[in-house]
Amino acid sequence: MPKKTNSERITALEVQIIDFDKRIDNQAQILENVQDMAISMKGMMVEMQHLRENMNNMQSDVDAMKARPAKRWEALVEQILALCCAASIGGLLVSIIGRGG
Repeated sequence: MPKKTNSERITALEVQIIDFDKRIDNQAQILENVQDMAISMKGMMVEMQHLRENMNNMQSDVDAMKARPAKRWEALVEQILALCCAASIGGLLVSIIGRGG
């Protein structure tokens, strides 16, 4: 194997240095892209948190709207039961008074 001259060694080292510079530039670009993605992800996480809060608020509103008809129905049933009880008591009183009079 023939020995390389100093000039050949310097040329080889210069080629390696140029290659290393390109690699470093590529890595710097990759790092910058990763940092940009991290910033974007942070913004998206904040936006997702706001969306989650809005969704929870809307779910509360929907639950309240669902409960309204049920409450109305319960109130109607209570009134019907009260009227039935009043009618039964009234009928019972009429039959008791009618017998006594």
